Amino acid sequence: MDIREAARKFGWPKSRMKVCELTLNYACNARCVFCYSSPDMEEWKGKDDMRYRQAADYLMFSYRNGARMVQFIGGEPTIYPELPKLVRLAKKIGYPAIQVISNGINLGDRAYASELAACGMNTASISIHGDNAAMHDAVTGIKGSFKKAVRACGNLLDLGVYLNINTAITALNYRQLPAFTGFALDNFRTDSVHLIAAHFTGAAGRSPEKLIVRYSLQAPYLREAIAAFGRRRVRPAFRFLSNYVPCLLPEHANLMKDWELPDRDDDLFLPEEKHVGRMYAMVTDKLRAKAETCSRCVYNGVCAGFEKNYAAHFGRGEFRPVSGKRTIFAVRPVHG
Repeated sequence: MDIREAARKFGWPKSRMKVCELTLNYACNARCVFCYSSPDMEEWKGKDDMRYRQAADYLMFSYRNGARMVQFIGGEPTIYPELPKLVRLAKKIGYPAIQVISNGINLGDRAYASELAACGMNTASISIHGDNAAMHDAVTGIKGSFKKAVRACGNLLDLGVYLNINTAITALNYRQLPAFTGFALDNFRTDSVHLIAAHFTGAAGRSPEKLIVRYSLQAPYLREAIAAFGRRRVRPAFRFLSNYVPCLLPEHANLMKDWELPDRDDDLFLPEEKHVGRMYAMVTDKLRAKAETCSRCVYNGVCAGFEKNYAAHFGRGEFRPVSGKRTIFAVRPVHG
């Protein structure tokens, strides 16, 4: 199912929907080596889940605040006991798009996937970190997790759920990006494959020399991954490159997301705090910076800047001003 089919089936608008991002927990049934909320880190141990009543109130509040898509995230939202109940509530409130963002371990269980779909989940984002079990299981730290994630994708497709595939790009898997992208497009009948450069937060931030790779080293593999869409004549549903800025790959600036200062921001709800209409702005305030040379870039007025800790570790040499915006791109997303 491509994005056009999904939009017709579920009544999604053509324009971008404001998002209610609901973080239900910090606990997880995987141990991903890059994770921002790694269970091995002291600051994440013993954190409370969001109470059901609190989550229900946030769902209603954000809908009244203009949100029309809800994303249930964690941690791992599928280990939150009342997730089906919240999905059902989101449908009752009227959210057109109800998404669960998951590692796929529990959604590999057909009965559980069916329960969530019956409650109203109509889109899911499954994290897969390689095109083979050896790579994926090494990243998640759970033997057999690749098999379960692939099974989850099959379950969701059979249930008529619109599917997105996420991958976190680290020093372990960046060379496999072209093969991974082809694998995802060929095996999961999706037009949405989300490539996310690992952030300098959590476990990755603690071991950047092992897990984070320079953008300049990623670039040739990213170009080949993008070309995989063109070779298959698949038009990507959305911008699918995250944690990049246009100066890194100017010829693919139109495929980058989350680098622009938003004109209408989303809502983020955590168990301990909320950021109403300031999800991206909050991240930008905390994590991003600019160099003096950015003032000479044509994107300076809308660009939120590069990741502070990346620049502190690798320097700012890769971030060079772009003199002119392109108007012709080899690959264009359906929703830009």
